[in-house]
Amino acid sequence: MSNFQFIKDLSIKNKILVIVMFTGFLAMAAGFVAIARIEIDNVRKVTRENLVLNAKLIGDYCVVPLVFGDKTQAGEALARINFLETVEEGYLYDDKGVLFARYPDSLDSVKPPVPGEESSLSFSKGIFIVQEPILFKGEKLGLIYLKANDSEIKSQIRRISLTFSLLAVVLLILSYILAWRMQKMVSAPIMHLAKLTGAISKNHDLSMQVEQHGNDEVGFLYEQFNNMLSQLLKREIERDKALDEIRDLNASLERKVAERTELLESANKELESFSYSVSHDLRAPLRHINGYLELLQKKNSEQLDEKGKHYISSIYEASNHMGHLIDDLLNFSRSGRAELKPDNIDMNKAVRDALMILDNDIKGRNIVWDINSLPFVHADYSMIRQVWVNLLGNAVKYTKFREVAYISVGWSEVNGEYVFFVKDNGAGFDSNYAQKLFGVFQRLHSNEEFEGTGIGLANVRQVIKRHGGRTWAEGEVDKGAVFYFTLPKKIGEKKDD
Repeated sequence: MSNFQFIKDLSIKNKILVIVMFTGFLAMAAGFVAIARIEIDNVRKVTRENLVLNAKLIGDYCVVPLVFGDKTQAGEALARINFLETVEEGYLYDDKGVLFARYPDSLDSVKPPVPGEESSLSFSKGIFIVQEPILFKGEKLGLIYLKANDSEIKSQIRRISLTFSLLAVVLLILSYILAWRMQKMVSAPIMHLAKLTGAISKNHDLSMQVEQHGNDEVGFLYEQFNNMLSQLLKREIERDKALDEIRDLNASLERKVAERTELLESANKELESFSYSVSHDLRAPLRHINGYLELLQKKNSEQLDEKGKHYISSIYEASNHMGHLIDDLLNFSRSGRAELKPDNIDMNKAVRDALMILDNDIKGRNIVWDINSLPFVHADYSMIRQVWVNLLGNAVKYTKFREVAYISVGWSEVNGEYVFFVKDNGAGFDSNYAQKLFGVFQRLHSNEEFEGTGIGLANVRQVIKRHGGRTWAEGEVDKGAVFYFTLPKKIGEKKDD
């Protein structure tokens, strides 16, 4: 929890009280520190100046003993240190730096400090050290060396601290009184606004207005609150009106959907009837044509010249092409209307079954297959198998002029979906017309060069679209092509190891 979390849990009026008092305390603390620092610096300065002055005075008392070499009188002069409360030790050196006298006598067994030659004042670990040369008529007679404590400074600091502590208590009391008055002035209208807000929330009455409160910031807050209530009331009225319109529109849409559904069901029945008609009525004439062609070839082939035989062959090929076209159209129609029956299917099996269906087209061909291990997917098996039949059949067909055909099948996983591809080294196509490949009856090669109806890839796109996937192709003339399709990755699928 944050160090200031307790402030967040307080009411507004207590927050104001705490903030004002805290601000006042910080201001007092900053002022106290600044003034105390100045006072302490002044005490230190005065203490230093007094020590230097006292050292010079005692040095003056020691001039005569030094001139006459009287150590007894020098000791008596040095004993004046006793009147200085902060000085603890004193040493008198002659002009050669030899100890001449010391104070107090109890320091006889203590090794005296080594003095310097110049006037100096230093402070370390609570001890002042003062050195002052003793001069007489411009000639140095010796040196006075004093050690003093900082008890006077500490005493002064304690007095300053006590004074400012008492002052801080008084100011805190005054700050509390001021803060209490301020929080009453600020929090009272805010609490009134909070109670009104609670009443509006409970009664859901946005028509209420709060009475204006002065021209200050709180008054501006009341004014804006009233404006907000007016805007909310206006939006509520507009919302209710919009909801009524939406309900009417939904009712109208439901009626239209019901009507369109009935029309669609009727159209589907008609389409099924048409499909049956195409399957039955168009196939019957084709069977008759093929049957009579066979009889004609058997009974009258010897009477026909080469041109007549060529005509019969052309009619037979056109009849077969018409049959394939009818089959492809029916498959295309069924794939768009048939119910999807998705399941976890093995794509490896789907490819194997597709190759078995294409066995007659593959026989006698020199094809190098490169089929990677494919994953399991969630899809309709029969429809996906037909996708592979169309794509692999195209690859086999458009590589028929290659001495060695290379056809590869692979996959990858990109952005939560499977991407499958069939790649070949066949005739390829102009990439500018790639999207035309997936349209019904759209072909980029002549039927004399490569037979076909132009429906297979359209069927592929329709099946994959129904599965929520995409299709596209890449190619280059005479350098092969790659056909891609995607399937969404579903939860629970497993991959073939």
